[in-house]
Amino acid sequence: MTFPSERKQQRDAAALARRLESLQLPAVPLRRHADLGLPMQERGGRWGRNPSAVGIGAREDAAALYRRADGSDGALVRHVAPDSTEERLLPTVGDLLTAVQPLSGGRTAVLVQDTRNADPQTCATALTLIGADGLELATAEAGPDTVALLATTDDRLWVGYGDIGHYAHHPLAWQGLAVFDPQLMAPRAWRVSDLALLNVSDDVVHASGYSDETVLRIAGGAAQPFAAGWQTYSTLLVDGDRAVLVGGTLGLSYDDVYVRGAALQAWDVAVPIAMQDGAMHPVGPAVRLVAPDGAELPRRRSWTARGPHLHVVAGREWWRLDLDNLPFH
Repeated sequence: MTFPSERKQQRDAAALARRLESLQLPAVPLRRHADLGLPMQERGGRWGRNPSAVGIGAREDAAALYRRADGSDGALVRHVAPDSTEERLLPTVGDLLTAVQPLSGGRTAVLVQDTRNADPQTCATALTLIGADGLELATAEAGPDTVALLATTDDRLWVGYGDIGHYAHHPLAWQGLAVFDPQLMAPRAWRVSDLALLNVSDDVVHASGYSDETVLRIAGGAAQPFAAGWQTYSTLLVDGDRAVLVGGTLGLSYDDVYVRGAALQAWDVAVPIAMQDGAMHPVGPAVRLVAPDGAELPRRRSWTARGPHLHVVAGREWWRLDLDNLPFH
């Protein structure tokens, strides 16, 4: 029998103490927004119970991507908008659809990895536009290791990349963040090291990497860095100079974040931030985000930030939180 080292015991005890401290914070429940699941008569055993990917659109809508239950080719997109819900079949456009975004005119954008002859993280990824009739409209090479896809209301498409994409020496993936125009032409890239957070609204984009010590604000084609200190798994809600950092850390050392795992104990904590004078400053007490029923947020969930709005998808449930709903603003 092996026993944990004294150093590991100390680290585990510190992690437990940090998590217990987080659990004492005031709880703010998210609100239920929509059910992204397929009706039973539509699913009929042909499609998976939960979507394999969900893309939160720029028009208060979402696209939920379903794969066939038997693992065969083919996909279905359920588009949930404020005033309508519809399902559309997608053509077989590749082996692995990793991300989806609803666009104007009933169109859909998808990221597709062709994994037949390459590792999934280093193989080529295509950014594809599909029309309302299910036919492919355009496609462009996006690069390897794509980790995020978000559209604007004018159908520009922002693509984020992980660290493997950086080392693949692809001209877009190497930079870490790129934007394509609505025709998938003329991509422009910005340097972000291993994308960790991405907040896309029509006028302003915020992005940061896992090993970056800054959050990049991109507006009008120009980028402004805001010093943040080491951070990790997080997202950011932004409304002008007001911001909320969710599930991350500020001002900790590299060892605190990546060796001692401090941020892992704060993955559901929201911290009010002021973005002023090129820096991010905590400006109030933190709170802990919980599910609509008050339970702890599930670990298997994704969240998308669009301006001051947070969208959380857990299974087929779509929950929301707005920056103004938080008590410290």
